[in-house]
Amino acid sequence: MARAEVNASIRFAEERIAQDVKSATSIDTPILGAPSPVLTMTINGTPVTYDTSSGVLRRTEGVNPPVFVTGTNVYVNPPTFTKLENFNPSFNATTTSLSIGLSVSYNASSSDWGYTSAYQTAVNLR
Repeated sequence: MARAEVNASIRFAEERIAQDVKSATSIDTPILGAPSPVLTMTINGTPVTYDTSSGVLRRTEGVNPPVFVTGTNVYVNPPTFTKLENFNPSFNATTTSLSIGLSVSYNASSSDWGYTSAYQTAVNLR
């Protein structure tokens, strides 16, 4: 149960973040090459922010209250977001990517139910 809960939370969070990054017109935080526990991007003129509070990954759109991306059955350590750029001289083009690092643990009072998984991926800004 712990493994399934953690892995499902990671998959859902990664897919939600990736979907937003692919829709974004800009990644505002983090700055290029500097890892940050907060991700802020602009989608259709609206700022969208991902951060953690008390071990829960949250998504905030504009001035709306935050929406939980993960539930209380898992604990999300502060994520690592890193903005990367790659210049291709053959095409005279720059590709912007976001590296996403998540470490999620099952939120259990007993060590018998302890499970932690880490996930790292990169998503291109379109």
